[in-house]
Amino acid sequence: MPNFKYKAIDRNGNIVKGMLSAFDERDLELKLSEKGLILVQAKRSKDSIFLRFGRISPKLIIEFYSRLYQALEIGLPILSALYEIAQGLPSKLMKRIIEEIAIAVEAGNSLYDAMVKYTNIFSRLELNVIKMGEKSGTLPLCLKELADFLEWKEELKSTVKRAMIYPGFVIVMVFAVSFVWIGYVLPNMAKMLLDMGVRLPTITMIILNGSMFLKSHFISILSVILFFIVLLLLFIKLPITKPVFHRYILRLPIIGNVIFNTCLTRLSNNFAIMYRAGVTISDIFEILIDNSLGNRYLENQLSIAFQKIQAGQSISEAFEELGVFPRLFVGAVRNGEVTGTLDESFRRLKDYYDREVKNRVEMLVNALEPITMLILGIIFGIVVLSILFPLYDLISSISGKV
Repeated sequence: MPNFKYKAIDRNGNIVKGMLSAFDERDLELKLSEKGLILVQAKRSKDSIFLRFGRISPKLIIEFYSRLYQALEIGLPILSALYEIAQGLPSKLMKRIIEEIAIAVEAGNSLYDAMVKYTNIFSRLELNVIKMGEKSGTLPLCLKELADFLEWKEELKSTVKRAMIYPGFVIVMVFAVSFVWIGYVLPNMAKMLLDMGVRLPTITMIILNGSMFLKSHFISILSVILFFIVLLLLFIKLPITKPVFHRYILRLPIIGNVIFNTCLTRLSNNFAIMYRAGVTISDIFEILIDNSLGNRYLENQLSIAFQKIQAGQSISEAFEELGVFPRLFVGAVRNGEVTGTLDESFRRLKDYYDREVKNRVEMLVNALEPITMLILGIIFGIVVLSILFPLYDLISSISGKV
C-alpha cells in the first residue's frame, strides 16, 4: 500500500499537511473524511519505491517470523502482533514494510496477499508456506518452521565463510609478501650484487627475469587477466553455459562434494517444509527449480524429474532414473512414499546431509591448512634461496680474497 503526502482542510478552515497510507486517492479521501478533513491535494510518496527494492538482513526476517509465531501461539490477534513487532524492530525499512502489511491485513487482505507485494524481501518459498499455513489453519507452525529454516540457512553460510577465512588470509599474505620481495627487494639487491661483480645463480636470474617481465608487461598481462575473468563470468552467468559450469563444479574433489551435499540439504529442507505446509507437489517443484538449490545443473535435473512425475512416475522413480542422486537419497524418498511420511523422510535427509556438509567443510579446512602452509613455505623458500645464494657467493669470494 503506497503512502500519500496530502494537503487538507479541517473543520476550522486550517490547512493540514501529513502523510497517510491508502490504496489510491479515493481511499485516501475517505480516510481523511473520517478524520473530519477535506482533501485538497495528494501526491504519492516516492519512498514506497524503496520499499519494493530495498534489502533486509536475513536476521531481521528470522526475528520477524519468530516474533509473529510467538504472538500468534499465545493467541494475540494478527493485527496487534504486526503493529507490536513493527515497533520493536531496529530497521526503519522493515518497520515500514510490516506496517504496510498490517494496513493491508486490516483492509481485509490475507497475510499472504499483504506480503506478496514485497518479493524483494520474502522469497517464493516463504510466501507459499505462509499461504498454505493460512489455508490449513497452521500459520503459527509454518512461521516457526520458516524461522528455523532461515536460521539453519544462515548458519550454513556462516560455517562455509568461517572455513574460508584462514585459507583466504594466507593466500592474500603469500601474494602480498611475494610481491614485495620479488618486485622490490630482490631487484635492488640483485643490482647491488651485480655492481659488486657477483655472478647471480640460475634461480635468482629466473625470478629476476620474471619480475622484470611482469613489470614491463604489467598492463598487457592485467588486460589479458581481466579479459579471461570477464569471459569466465559470462560463462558462469549465461543461461546456456551456466548448467555446464555448475556440473563441472560438482566434479571437483572435496569442494564438489561439499557443494553437492549442500544442494541436497537445501532440496530436502525446502521440500519438507513446503510438503508439511500443504503445498502441492507441482508448486514444490516449480519453486525448487527456480534458483532454490544454488546449482543450475541440479535444478535442470529436477525439472526433468518433474516432467517424469507429471507423466505418472513416482518421485523416487523419477529421481532414480536421472542417475544423479545417491542411492541413499532415492531409497529414503521411496520409503517416505510407501509409508506416507515423505516430509519426515526429507527431514531426515536434511539432517544427514547437513552433518555431511559440516564434516566435509571441516575436512576441507584441515586439508587446506597444511596445503596453504606448504605452498607458502615453497614460495618463501624459493625467494629466500634466490637471495641467500648470491650472498653466499659474495661472502665466499670475500673470504677467498682474505
